[in-house]
Amino acid sequence: MAPWGREAESSAFVVRHIIVPIAGTIKNLRCYVESNSIDGDTTVTVYKDTGHLTEASTAVTLTIGNSLDGVFADEVNTVSVAKGDRISFGIDPGGSSGSIKITSFVMELEVDDNTDRVILGMGDYPVVGGGTWYVNIFGDEAESTEAQRKMPSPLALTIKSMHMYVHNNDSDGVTVITVRDGDGDTLLTDSIPASTTGEFETTTEEDTVVQGTALSIEIDRTASTSGTTRPINFSFIGEVT
Repeated sequence: MAPWGREAESSAFVVRHIIVPIAGTIKNLRCYVESNSIDGDTTVTVYKDTGHLTEASTAVTLTIGNSLDGVFADEVNTVSVAKGDRISFGIDPGGSSGSIKITSFVMELEVDDNTDRVILGMGDYPVVGGGTWYVNIFGDEAESTEAQRKMPSPLALTIKSMHMYVHNNDSDGVTVITVRDGDGDTLLTDSIPASTTGEFETTTEEDTVVQGTALSIEIDRTASTSGTTRPINFSFIGEVT
């Protein structure tokens, strides 16, 4: 599954990964287990793309004990990542019966230049048909009402360097992605041409927000009359101001 957003997938690394927006070291993996009835230990591992969307496990891993819930962490192991690397989580339930509900993950990305930054990201959001839709950072499926998809910024930040990956796209028109600050557009925007997939990146624009500013992401498909645009993840660098 992706580090931010949506349900787990049993296969297809391409569907549940996020693109690393800046080089650094991943460490201090933590997760919160809401409920757990599995009759064996569950292992959570950070996976890293080794090229051509082929994943490999890293040393960053934690173990959730038989039927235990609460907070679990790996505060020892680390893995280096480069800008553009893809990462995801692998969840391996070791028991033969029961279920586990992991409601949140968090990990630190210590950047190589030691500037204080946080990484914002989210998961799989297929949008069908025309119109304008909104999603929030770390949140639920697209909504046509922006007020339902806002998230307060946790810190005063300069948001910059937007990255996204489009998994499939049979839209017959351009899809415009815009990060919104409060109720207005910011400078972070990118266009996905009709029927185009792959990685998209905006590195020349930025916008400063104060702590508590409501952020949302607008997916504008007003130029489309049919098809689906599926941006499966976004990531941003938020430089602490």
